[in-house]
Amino acid sequence: VPRLLEKMQSGVIAKSKTGGVSGTLLSLMLWSARGVYLGSPSVGQKIGYALTGFLRKKVKTQLFGKNFLYSISGGAKLNPDVARFFDMLGIEILEGYGLTETCVACNVNRYGQKRIGTVGPVLSDDIELRIAEDGEILYKGPNITQGYYGRETATKAAWDSDGWFHTGDLGEIAPDGYLSIVGRKKDIIVTSYGKNIAPEDIEALMKQ
Repeated sequence: VPRLLEKMQSGVIAKSKTGGVSGTLLSLMLWSARGVYLGSPSVGQKIGYALTGFLRKKVKTQLFGKNFLYSISGGAKLNPDVARFFDMLGIEILEGYGLTETCVACNVNRYGQKRIGTVGPVLSDDIELRIAEDGEILYKGPNITQGYYGRETATKAAWDSDGWFHTGDLGEIAPDGYLSIVGRKKDIIVTSYGKNIAPEDIEALMKQ
């Protein structure tokens, strides 16, 4: 889903640079929406935002359909800039997180309560989530599989003696339970000074 959303964003931006009436209107729509979204719009942006309301609705309908309410993004980390792009156009994208071993989803942002850059709180109260000392995301719950069929060694490597499933991902939990994915444990680079660096954000910039 994140890659599809990135392509949609690129398509809208590219069309706004084509010139002509449609390109100019799209450019005005993006410029004014960005100003309003950031909270300090100029007078021109306020006027442009009011005039291009119909166009924001049209873009939303063309990309997602007339009955669209929201989309859940998963499978890979969603670039926060992409999330903000759709948010400023009034398009609700909710990022979630889970693995095959967790029966897909463990966390997801809720409609009207999303926090960009996070994958939201756990889906239900019976899903236990904690962060290990090394920053790894751990889970317990009725949605977590008991192990890998016929693979005892792999099962012991992923489940500790207390029954916690080790995801291999690194995360941080806000006081209100919103989970942020920092990177992959195996990808961490340790500098000569002992500092841990997750290259995921650098990779995202390179991809852009």
